[in-house]
Amino acid sequence: MFKYMRNNQGFSLPEIVIAVAVMAIVLGVTFTPIATFLDKKTKLEEEQILLEVQKTMDAYARAFNALPSEDSSENPDGETWNERLAQFTNLSPAEILTDEFGAERVYIHTTTTETFLGTDIEVHYASLHSRGGNLNAEAADGIPVGGTDGFGVTYETPDNADWWQNGTQEEVLDAFRNLAAGGDDFLIKFTDNQRKIDAYETTIARLGKVAESLETFAKERFTEAVVADAALPEVSQDPLINQRVYYPQSQVPSGAPADSANYASDIGTVMGPFDFTGGVSNDIVFNDGGSEANHLERRDNMIELMRLLGLPDSFCCSSLQRIPNNPDLEMPFYFFSNPRPRVGVSCGNRPDGVTAGRNIFLPARITTTFVADGSAGATCG
Repeated sequence: MFKYMRNNQGFSLPEIVIAVAVMAIVLGVTFTPIATFLDKKTKLEEEQILLEVQKTMDAYARAFNALPSEDSSENPDGETWNERLAQFTNLSPAEILTDEFGAERVYIHTTTTETFLGTDIEVHYASLHSRGGNLNAEAADGIPVGGTDGFGVTYETPDNADWWQNGTQEEVLDAFRNLAAGGDDFLIKFTDNQRKIDAYETTIARLGKVAESLETFAKERFTEAVVADAALPEVSQDPLINQRVYYPQSQVPSGAPADSANYASDIGTVMGPFDFTGGVSNDIVFNDGGSEANHLERRDNMIELMRLLGLPDSFCCSSLQRIPNNPDLEMPFYFFSNPRPRVGVSCGNRPDGVTAGRNIFLPARITTTFVADGSAGATCG
């Protein structure tokens, strides 16, 4: 009995020392691989989130034809850039703002201007930068360091004169192309330039299809008018049937002479169920002002015109522009059924085939912009 108890009195001091030493060796051997694994895992997660944010920027640009500003006062409802982007992803605003290393990412946005179809269009550029595991911005092209934030981390502020968004259009584009992260930093770049090119091609295709459909409409209306006129007694026939306008009638700009007498008398009849709002029945309202209300009214009328022509509602508008304060709505085209001719840099008199007794009308015109000659109510169409 006493022999059994002596064999179970516990570890001796030398045994404890040896056990601790062995454990220290094991921990030393395994800690580095574990730490390396966790570090790689964090970096991989950061890369994946940045890729998701990049996709989110593309979705946002397609929806609003723009990108959010880093200045919340310039965004709808005063929302921050990450709150705006969060509407197009499963990531929360906090997950977009804060990187996997616990620091805030830096979002920088700017625009340049390019001309499409005679209209100045904003092309958006943005970058999103993470300072990596060391929480410091590494010196790299377009990413100057040297400033200090509230946590003692070195980083220049986004509005610093050396930051990539400052400078002329050419300087911004050059800096953006060469923008790169240094050290252990992460960075993504995004521009909707290709989106604008795609929108341009979409707009051109819509304009072409609308113009084609208008010609078909006018030819059909003319044929119907000729057939109907021929069935009438000669005394009742229209001697000017070849000199009238057979396009869907649009109102003239405010201040311009009325031209309703130029249209075939049955244009209103063939439009039957289409009652264009905002003016004379069956007339398409022309708005020469730039107010939001005018854009919205013209858009409603252009949609009805598309339905009359048998085209999709979306063909009413330019894919390049959005209505101010309504970024989810595309800007409607301008429609001129009896356009004024361009004479040099101004506009000629509105054609009046009825008075002239001969066919001098121009084809109906669809434009993305309002073209004026400088006088009140005058437009070339």
